[in-house]
Amino acid sequence: SGKLSCDFLILATGFNVNPLENQELKNFSSNIRLFKDTLKNTNKLGNFPDLGPHFQFQEKIQGITPFLKHIYCFNYGALISHGLTSSAIDPLSVGARRLTQGIAADFFLEEIENYIQQFQSASVD
Repeated sequence: SGKLSCDFLILATGFNVNPLENQELKNFSSNIRLFKDTLKNTNKLGNFPDLGPHFQFQEKIQGITPFLKHIYCFNYGALISHGLTSSAIDPLSVGARRLTQGIAADFFLEEIENYIQQFQSASVD
């Protein structure tokens, strides 16, 4: 109980694919886009999160929880969005590469304006 302040957090959440039932996500899980939000007749598959290209959660309603793009779902819950790349041994390295490259790209893009400014203000000898 209480607040946790950190720069990065990695959680192992097991096989539960429905983020609405996950304690760690409960305060904002209602805005995590699930497959049942965009596809009809999904039955049990509808509870899987509809993830972005780097395994990141996406918003059901844009702008309410923009920080969701910084939360990555690299477990069985990614099965519908990314196939077996996060839940089977053989393709795991493909998924891990996609995840880490995506996180690195996200970090870079968040600082792109700062990088451009540093580049433009640098003097060339």
